[in-house]
Amino acid sequence: MVLPEVTTLAEARNAIRDLAEENEKLSNELAWFRRQLFGSKTEHYIPRDDTPSLFPEEMSPESPKEVPTATVFEHERKVRQANTLSVIPADLPREERVIDIPEEWEGMILIGYEESERIATPGCM
Repeated sequence: MVLPEVTTLAEARNAIRDLAEENEKLSNELAWFRRQLFGSKTEHYIPRDDTPSLFPEEMSPESPKEVPTATVFEHERKVRQANTLSVIPADLPREERVIDIPEEWEGMILIGYEESERIATPGCM
């Protein structure tokens, strides 16, 4: 930044005023950039400029256009295919495992249970 050389009091006041205006402008720019980088998403906005438009057609007072809406109807989804091993063949051997409950749960009523079948693979059991 180059400081202007001043010889009179009036020149000094003008220089101070110009520097203060530049300082205000740069402070506003810095605040805007900080909002853009670090602000929340609701603060990311571009301030509205009140300068007149260069294009007269933009200045015509038109009522806001109605945006056409489209109704989306429900669609049918594809039915998921069952796994190829959803039914285990009856000729394969079965092993029943009952998981015991802790002693402090004795005397409670069984509400429900779950059964599942899996094909045993080496190393899993």
